[in-house]
Amino acid sequence: FCLWLIPARCDSEKIERLISRLATHHDSPVFQPHITLAVASSSSQADGEQSVEWMERVADYLCNVHFKGEDRKVSFGHPCAGNTRHQCIFVPVDGAKDVEQLSRARKSSLELLNGIKNLKAVDKEYNPHLSLVYGDLTFEQRQSLLQTIHGSPDLAACCPEEAALEVLELWAVPVGRPEAEWCRLGSAP
Repeated sequence: FCLWLIPARCDSEKIERLISRLATHHDSPVFQPHITLAVASSSSQADGEQSVEWMERVADYLCNVHFKGEDRKVSFGHPCAGNTRHQCIFVPVDGAKDVEQLSRARKSSLELLNGIKNLKAVDKEYNPHLSLVYGDLTFEQRQSLLQTIHGSPDLAACCPEEAALEVLELWAVPVGRPEAEWCRLGSAP
């Protein structure tokens, strides 16, 4: 299961257009813009209902403690190439304040998550970012795509500089399965 922070509709629509445009040109999947906050593993899909209840509690806590008013906005850096399929091309969350805010929210989420029966938080290095391209591209292909983005005023202008985070969503993300099989289980403002 993944907890995603979803940008506000006005920001999300612009980012979705960029993701779709890049996906069309590079035969990569289209996906909803998001920042992954926390990941949990479960041995049973039946844990989904319990996970939705957990997500609602986490969302209420995060909204009241970590994301109030202007605190819901995050800034992004320039597009980068990553080393994994789901961080193929991304924009990193920029600015110490934004990274610290997301890191604190993530830590709280993981602590709450570990208190839920049958769920186990996946605690690995946190690199808050918003992916623009998913794919198994070679290093050279990723660098070429970055050059295309940076070299095209039209594409570069579409890259987000900031976004307001509006919704927390819980997704079932079966390990090793295509993105088309991912499923949104619930959301909370």
